[in-house]
Amino acid sequence: MSLLTEVETYVLSIIPSGPLKAEIAQRLEDVFAGKNADLEALMEWIKTRPILSPLTKGILGFVFTLTVPSERGLQRRRFVQNALNGNGDPNNMDKAVKLYKKLKREMTFHGAKEVALSYSTGALASCMGLIYNRMGTVTAEGALGLVCATCEQIADAQHRSHRQMATSTNPLIRHENRMVLASTTAKAMEQMAGSSEQAAEAMEVASQARQMVQAMRTVGTHPNSSTGLKDDLIENLQAYQNRMGVQLQRFK
Repeated sequence: MSLLTEVETYVLSIIPSGPLKAEIAQRLEDVFAGKNADLEALMEWIKTRPILSPLTKGILGFVFTLTVPSERGLQRRRFVQNALNGNGDPNNMDKAVKLYKKLKREMTFHGAKEVALSYSTGALASCMGLIYNRMGTVTAEGALGLVCATCEQIADAQHRSHRQMATSTNPLIRHENRMVLASTTAKAMEQMAGSSEQAAEAMEVASQARQMVQAMRTVGTHPNSSTGLKDDLIENLQAYQNRMGVQLQRFK
């Protein structure tokens, strides 16, 4: 796996699934392939994206600033600086300075990542802020290692949160989670169906599923009533794909 492929993997792991994630992935690919050199436009685009947390926007801004060739005197963006200030916690800043000194001695991506993983997310963000404000004093590889360590910590926390929800014994949470997943699957079916003539059936199934979820939420149902809803949808989706000659296992 190349360094930039690894960076793309880690960065995308902290972005919620959806059309926006696909857009960000495309922009990362373009930047890493040298196809997009307009840093100002990229930064403005990130700044105005909905859903993303300030820290995620800060990390994306940091990565783009590192990898897009730009004028030395290019102005630093406030939304990145604010996101990478470690919540203004002096403790984070103290640790960030120590990490920053270590990273200046680390020449490799993996070496920097290993060193960074022993620090808190707040300290890692603050350290990114130090590098962002004085870009060039740490190698690009070292800075990208720091990015990946930060993303790994954020993704770990998100995974724990998702797992807690998925394994929750509260029947109301499980019921709502099944309905949300069914709605998401229905939406994916509609997007995938596109405008082909054979898509009418898939659109119909998806539409019925969304109406059912809406009705269940409006009327209120027993928490067990949604069991199998998403599975039925995925079964319909895969049957449709087989007829279309498409194999897509991603929804499992």
